[in-house]
Formats: sequence, structure tokens, C-alpha cells
Amino acid sequence: MSTIGERTRDEIRQLPRTIARLLGGLAAAFGFGCAAWLGTHGDPAGNLSTALLVGAAGIVVFVLSGRQKVRPTQKAPAAVRARVSSLAWSLLLVFVGLFLAVTWWLTG
Repeated sequence: MSTIGERTRDEIRQLPRTIARLLGGLAAAFGFGCAAWLGTHGDPAGNLSTALLVGAAGIVVFVLSGRQKVRPTQKAPAAVRARVSSLAWSLLLVFVGLFLAVTWWLTG
């Protein structure tokens, strides 16, 4: 059994990766939402590729920070890893969908 202090230290050590994952998800939502808006309203300045690049970079940061979050020494069971991974991807897709829906509603 671990004490509350040990668990707190572990959570604090995980905090930068958690924040990176959050920012990666937000970048993906913003980048792809911006790309959708630019694609539907014309893109006079050629920023569509930049928006797509931001979205793709956000997904890469999201995936890499999630993989670093589970230490190799922890040996988490496959079922736990799959559940955490599916939950994280589901949340990312929900936030991206909400962002796109709000963007569509505001611009439509």
C-alpha cells in the first residue's frame, strides 16, 4: 500500500505529461476546427495547410504524451492500458466534435 504522499508525488510527476496531453488535444481541436472554417469560407491567404499542420501536431503530442505517461516499469495490464487509451481517444474525439459543431454553428 502506498501512502497519500507517495501517490501525490506520483501525480505531480505526471502533471507535465498530463498538461502536454491536454494542450495536444486542444491544438488538434483548434487546428482542425480552423481548417474546417477556412475550407468552407475560402482561404485567401493560404493558411489551410498551417491549420492542418497544427491539428496533426496536436494529435502527435497527444499520442506521445499518453505513451510516456505509463512508465515501462509499471507493467500495467493490457486491459487497463486499453481502457485508458480508449477513454483518452474518446474524450479527444468528443472535444474535437464539440469544437467543430460550435464552429459550424457560429459560422453557419
